[in-house]
Amino acid sequence: MKKRIALIVLSFVLVVSSFCFVSCDGVKEVENIDGLTPREAYEKALVSLEDIDRYDVHLDMKSQAKILFIPIYTIEIEDFCYYSYDGNNQHYEIPEESLRRLEEEDLSDIMSGFDEALWYVDGVCYVKNGDVKEKFESDTNPIKRSEYETAVSHILRDHAGETQCYRDGDRYYFTVTITDPSEMELNMGTENEIYTVYLTEEGYVDEIVFEGTMQGFVTLTIKADYSYEDAPIVIPPADAENYVDDSSYSYYW
Repeated sequence: MKKRIALIVLSFVLVVSSFCFVSCDGVKEVENIDGLTPREAYEKALVSLEDIDRYDVHLDMKSQAKILFIPIYTIEIEDFCYYSYDGNNQHYEIPEESLRRLEEEDLSDIMSGFDEALWYVDGVCYVKNGDVKEKFESDTNPIKRSEYETAVSHILRDHAGETQCYRDGDRYYFTVTITDPSEMELNMGTENEIYTVYLTEEGYVDEIVFEGTMQGFVTLTIKADYSYEDAPIVIPPADAENYVDDSSYSYYW
């Protein structure tokens, strides 16, 4: 039962805070974002990422189960995983601390099929899974865009008329709620999927928040934070000489 709850959860606090944003005095509902529909503004923001030399994305997870408003189970993992972009080069990693926490909570199978760490630098991919370290050459970066970015793109395409837009201080944000199981993008077993995307005043992606509930008392949130300042330069792993050539490596991202 513990594992069943944990697999579906990730945050009550963030869900509550999102609803509070809508009710705060400083929040104003708007019909568009600087003359663009949410879909147009979001697509523009994604395109703009291609023109930014370096930025990174950190994903946090938090979960909570409540009965009669009393928390009975909570898991929180900050920097669950992160992406660093540096031109055509990229680094993705699930930190060892996060892997340890997942194992402690009997959640290791969440990352089934995902590599623990990957570097793509100057046409070479370095892949790490435990003590197994391999590398192979690739003409293109094999790491696909974040599934959260992709999910929002699909949701906005299919539910443009249901999107609510707001301005809060120097940020815009929009939300879409999906309750039809056949229309859900991430399919995590939740009863709904709530997508909230925050854009900076300049039109860049600031946060993407996924929220869902299960059985009416379990909440799940995954938050992706974007940073454009002081993003690291992507270089090969420090022990790159220990990575074994494997031209037959198959990558499934």
